[in-house]
Amino acid sequence: MENPATACQTAKELFHSGFPQDALQRLRIGLEETPDAGQIWELYGVIQHAQQAFSEALGALETATTLRPLSLGGQLALADCYRRSDAHQTAASMFQHLARRPDLPRQYVPDIVCGLAAVGDYPTALELSRKIAEQDPTCVQALYGTAYYMARCGYPTELVIPIMRHVVQLAPHELRFRVALGMLHLTAGQNDMAYQVVVKISCEQLATLNCRRCLYQFADLFETRGDETRRCVCLVRARALREED
Repeated sequence: MENPATACQTAKELFHSGFPQDALQRLRIGLEETPDAGQIWELYGVIQHAQQAFSEALGALETATTLRPLSLGGQLALADCYRRSDAHQTAASMFQHLARRPDLPRQYVPDIVCGLAAVGDYPTALELSRKIAEQDPTCVQALYGTAYYMARCGYPTELVIPIMRHVVQLAPHELRFRVALGMLHLTAGQNDMAYQVVVKISCEQLATLNCRRCLYQFADLFETRGDETRRCVCLVRARALREED
């Protein structure tokens, strides 16, 4: 009989080598030999979650919780499984608990923030984004999250714009940041500043946008500036998206 730790190590190596089904099969064999091995159940659930087999992952992770405390990664996978099974209150409680851990590793932050947003807890998503941004003022994703969730929480646009402007300064070539800043300026009625931001978006980039609202508003803005080329690109892209719906 193989030690559960050895079975898990073998499964991890198979999974990271690109053989998830072989990894799962190795864990199934391990569970046949030691059905009360919590670490095998947890890894089985985490890999099933990674494979988007959420129902199987949920069952395995719930079994693991009866046998041993889950790791942070296991807790995050379980919270996401609850979210996807419409157990939103349970998922929200788990995401909130993870978000407020003082020893939370940075690698888990993006998934926790996304999970909080998915269950509608924008205030806690904002709280966690702010915490990371304060720890690392150059962390673009945390700053963007701070601005984005401030907007979702109803903060005045004038308070959000300076943060988003700083994000664009840190990552000037990131399209979604520039689009977000342009839209914030338009929302605030600052059309001149909006144009200064979005005129730096190339026609090729405009043709990749998937937000029809943004495209129509940018088209109107470009029309007021006599920028017919960009206006046409926005309208063509918006109409193409409408036809795809």
